[in-house]
Amino acid sequence: DLVELQDMIEFSHSYNHPLAIRYPRGKAVNLSSHVRDSRLMKWEWIYEEPKIAIVAIGKMVETAIKIRESMALLGIKIAVVNARCIKPMDDLSIQKLSETMDYIFSLEDHVYSGGFSSKLKQKLFDSGYIGKFKSFSLPDEFIEHGNTEILLSKYGLDNNTILKNIIDRLEFLSWVWLDYMTVARKSNTLSGWESQRIRLATQIWTKLEWIIYVLDEPSIWLHPRDNDMLIKNLKKLR
Repeated sequence: DLVELQDMIEFSHSYNHPLAIRYPRGKAVNLSSHVRDSRLMKWEWIYEEPKIAIVAIGKMVETAIKIRESMALLGIKIAVVNARCIKPMDDLSIQKLSETMDYIFSLEDHVYSGGFSSKLKQKLFDSGYIGKFKSFSLPDEFIEHGNTEILLSKYGLDNNTILKNIIDRLEFLSWVWLDYMTVARKSNTLSGWESQRIRLATQIWTKLEWIIYVLDEPSIWLHPRDNDMLIKNLKKLR
């Protein structure tokens, strides 16, 4: 935000090493009403909550805050972390995320390949993170010059699109009823009903169109309430 940019410029005068400040096009927002952290080389935990976190850089921090506010209306609390220093990364914050979060979403107005999100994911799993991770970033392709908000919307980085994707992902995990599982779980340890839930949910959640699904006794291993949810979600594909 504007106050943070001013602080960074002042900090750069006393920093006796090479330093680059990345700032976006467009208007500067003012988030100074939130609790500020004067340690500019450390990440700022604007909101601290358990289980779910959004880690954002640059102007995407404002988007993260708006998404948090919308999710709060649904009764879902989300932590928001302002990763204001991209390199070096804040290892203490990464370790904290790894130890306390089940779901981590990263937001950046940059390509994923070689970008902030790919580095964050690597460092998270290197630190022992076994939860779920999803990044929202630009595709690794030529992006034409134009209005920032229009381009972000085109590539799915606007508030509404990101919010919908996060809600869909959390609803998917809720329907599968396998929130307790981690990426460290081996496939040969899955029970029959766990495997059936994953197969069905993974296919249906992709929401592909012009696809014929042939369901051969899909209700095997499922609870009656799962059958009702299965029928409900299949009808959404019409």
